[in-house]
Amino acid sequence: LKVETARADAAEVASEEAKIEKVRAMAEATAANSAAELTHDLVARVRAEETALRAKAAEAAEAELKAAVDATKAEAEQKAAQLNAALEAVKAEAMEALEAVKAAEAKAAAAEAKAELE
Repeated sequence: LKVETARADAAEVASEEAKIEKVRAMAEATAANSAAELTHDLVARVRAEETALRAKAAEAAEAELKAAVDATKAEAEQKAAQLNAALEAVKAEAMEALEAVKAAEAKAAAAEAKAELE
């Protein structure tokens, strides 16, 4: 009877050990799956953040480039205005010189005509 009881107890212990082993294996598998899911989620979040940062960097670079283009354009417009003003001044001087030449020519022609009459 004692041997039978010992055998039954041993069988029960073996059964419990098998159950414990099965639960432990399931816990390990669950932990591995959870770790894999967490890693996957983390990688996805890191990639999303990287994409967002790249987009922000591209926007900043584009804004910087636009500001540089606008500054260059404003500088070019200012220089063009200065050149136009200088050109107008030269034109005005040329017109004055032309008028002075015409007046001198008219004076000379008048003097010549007067000399011929005398």
